[in-house]
Amino acid sequence: MLLLGIVSPLQALGVLTANWDVFLFFLGLMAIAALVERSGLFDWAAAHAAALAGGSQRRLLLNVLLLGTAISTLFSNDATWRARVEDADRVAGEAILQRAAARLRAISGAPPSPPIPSVASPATVSPALVAGQPEREIVLAARDWPAELVVVRARRHVGAPPPPGPHFVGHIACYVTDHAPCPVLLIRP
Repeated sequence: MLLLGIVSPLQALGVLTANWDVFLFFLGLMAIAALVERSGLFDWAAAHAAALAGGSQRRLLLNVLLLGTAISTLFSNDATWRARVEDADRVAGEAILQRAAARLRAISGAPPSPPIPSVASPATVSPALVAGQPEREIVLAARDWPAELVVVRARRHVGAPPPPGPHFVGHIACYVTDHAPCPVLLIRP
């Protein structure tokens, strides 16, 4: 695209600096694939797949499919996995936030607000989706908004919960309680 004049050298440099990690990832995968090819691992694996087939065309097809799956898993040049994981996390996080915000509004009697990402509404409950360590992000968001109240839930336990005490509250709730710039409401499950 640079040679055809579709993008300027400055634009190309901007893309390169913004996505250096992806380019480094591709370079690493290509280097690993070249080293593995030179070592003869692919030829050795193909010969063993054929030998394990024992003359059966069906077993050879299955072995080739399994070998291709293993090689693709280990040496795939697909950097889109990160985007797919982040998209799935975002969708799941937004659904959780919508349900939590609806519950809090129902309890507090606040009017419904627009769905995420319109978090700048004047509603009492303002959901937001952020990435990072949950305990730190909650405290930072409470400080930046500024929040009047942070609501956290104690750890969910499988089976009978322990009696209230230090083992009842998880590390996220403890951190938020200790560092939040406003009151914290701890809800027991």
